[in-house]
Amino acid sequence: MRNILLMGASTLLVASMATPAQAFMVDLGTGTSLEGWQISNDGGASYISPTARLDSNALWPDPFGTPGVWQGMFEFFVPDDVENVSLSIFDIGVDDRVVLSLNGTVIPGANAVIFGSVGSGVHDFGDGRGPVDFEFTGSSNWLKGDPLVTSENFIYGGVNQLIAYVNNTNTGDPAALPVDEVELTAFFMQAEVNGDPKAPTSVPEPSSFISLLGLSVMAGLCKLGKSVLS
Repeated sequence: MRNILLMGASTLLVASMATPAQAFMVDLGTGTSLEGWQISNDGGASYISPTARLDSNALWPDPFGTPGVWQGMFEFFVPDDVENVSLSIFDIGVDDRVVLSLNGTVIPGANAVIFGSVGSGVHDFGDGRGPVDFEFTGSSNWLKGDPLVTSENFIYGGVNQLIAYVNNTNTGDPAALPVDEVELTAFFMQAEVNGDPKAPTSVPEPSSFISLLGLSVMAGLCKLGKSVLS
C-alpha cells in the first residue's frame, strides 16, 4: 500500500508542477554577433560567411569590395514558449544606404543613408526589379537613446530572417543609383530580439493539492482493497 500511495502522490506532484520558460534574447549586432551574419555579395540570395570587417563593430561583405547591391542576412530561432517578442534597433550605420526587413516585410523606419540624409529616393533590393521608389527616414547615426522597436511579423517556433539590403552609391543622395564598380562598403547595427517567458501552467493552491492528494490516497486504498478481496 505504501508504494501505491507514494506512486499516487508523486504522480500528482509532477502533474501539478510546470517548468517556466526562460527569458529569450538574441544579439543581432554586427559587432558582437558577426558569426551569425551571412553575406550575399552579388546582390542575390547566394549567401556566404563574411570575409572581412571594417573594425570590431562593422560588417564588410568582401575585403576587396562588392558590387553596388548586396545583402546581409541574420537567421535566428524564436521558440514557441515565449511571448511579446520584439526587435529593438539601437543604431545603424552604412556606406551608403540600407533598408531592413524581417521575414520578407520591410520594417517601418528601419532604414538609413550615409551623412544622415532623408527624403524620397530609390533602393535596389537585389530581386531583379532594379531601383524602386523608397522614402528614407533614418540616418547614419540615428536612434541614439531611443531604439526603434517592432513586434510584428515574427515566426514563433521557427526560423526568422532579418535582412539588410545595402546599396553602395558613393553619395548621401537618397535618389542616387548603386554604382557598377566593385568597391569597399560596410554596414553596422546594434540590435537585439527579446521575449518574455509564457506564464507557466497554474499550480494548485496548497489546500487544493492536499485535497487532491487525499483523493489519490483513497484511490490507492480502493485499489489495495480490491487486490485483497480478489
